[in-house]
Parts: sequence; C-alpha cells; structure tokens
Amino acid sequence: MPRTPWMLALALALAGCAGDGEEPPPLDPVEEGCYHIAEGTVVDAGPTPEEATELALGLDPYRVGLLPDEVGYVSVTTTGGTLAVMADAADVFASVESDGEPIELPEVHENPTCGQDIPSVMELSVPAGTYVLGVGPHYKATLWMLVAERG
Repeated sequence: MPRTPWMLALALALAGCAGDGEEPPPLDPVEEGCYHIAEGTVVDAGPTPEEATELALGLDPYRVGLLPDEVGYVSVTTTGGTLAVMADAADVFASVESDGEPIELPEVHENPTCGQDIPSVMELSVPAGTYVLGVGPHYKATLWMLVAERG
C-alpha cells in the first residue's frame, strides 16, 4: 500500500502554509487599541508640564488619574514619526508642547474601529524629542490612554 502520493501532497500543503518568510505587517495601533480598552497601568497625571508623568510608547495602555478641575500632564519621548494618541473621552486634550514651546493641536477624531470606546484619536507628526500632553479637566476621574508610533 503506497503512501508516497499522500505524504507528498501533505508535505506540499504544509510548505504552502509556511509562507514565504516575509514579516507580517506591523499592527495598526489605532485598530489594536480597541482590543486593549479594558486594560491599563494606573498612573497619575503630573500637576505641571515639568512634572509630567512619562508614558511609554507602545500598545500597553494607561489609566491616567486626572486632576480635579485643572489640566494634568503626561509626556512621551519618541525618535520621530507619527504618534497616535488615543483616549476614552471626547474633548480631553488640552495642549501639546515640546521644550516649553506649544504645538498646535491637530484635529481629533473618533477611532474608526471602535468609536464608542475610543472617541478621541489625535495623530501628531513630530521629530525626535519629548512631548508633553495636557489632559483635562474632565468629568471623568480616570482617563484611558494609549500612545503608539504609527507605522
């Protein structure tokens, strides 16, 4: 009972599924953020731009404790490119600055994949540096945020 044709067919099928060795495309942080809405490392926003809480870029979200009735501050450091800054509240971004110089806030839009969960997505095209984001004041005590480089 010859098994060669069956084994050959199986080997060819498995080789076809293995792919051509190319890297998969990078994850889109705006879409990926929808899958992390229930997560987040708890941090507090700083009371001044100089005391801004540093957030790491990436797909790990934060739960940022906001200051009551005033703007709080978080910062991110990037090697440059487009940053996607996402939050679970509308009208929450107060300012952006670098080296003490204000940067005009870009248009904020809702996440096209899960706008009901992430109503605020702001994209910043920036050179390398540290950027301070002013957030609040807002009626929420805690803000879900994710800041990632967009490929």
